[in-house]
Amino acid sequence: RVEGNERVTYSYVVNALSESGFRVGTRLDSIDIDRTETLVLLGSDEISWMSINMNGTVAEVQIREATAPPEKEEKRPANIIAARDGPLMSEIKEMYLNAYYGKHFTEKEMPTTV
Repeated sequence: RVEGNERVTYSYVVNALSESGFRVGTRLDSIDIDRTETLVLLGSDEISWMSINMNGTVAEVQIREATAPPEKEEKRPANIIAARDGPLMSEIKEMYLNAYYGKHFTEKEMPTTV
């Protein structure tokens, strides 16, 4: 049984499982389910998550289909200008003006946010 597939076909999932060694008639004690899930996920761009649960002799396979990432907008350089000075900018401006006019800071006077 395969659940969670809408765009991906049932036969696609069954073929992916078969290629990883999980086939009808395979002995249950010879199947490593974690390894099978990993192999299918690594080999498929269409499936983003998979869980195989054994219910007696029936394999219940749940999948989540991969979604395409959103298309990125073209990024251009831009200038960001603040509407008003923030606290940090005010302190930097004060330090600059004081240094420009020759005031020297002691270590205790230095702003801690810079």
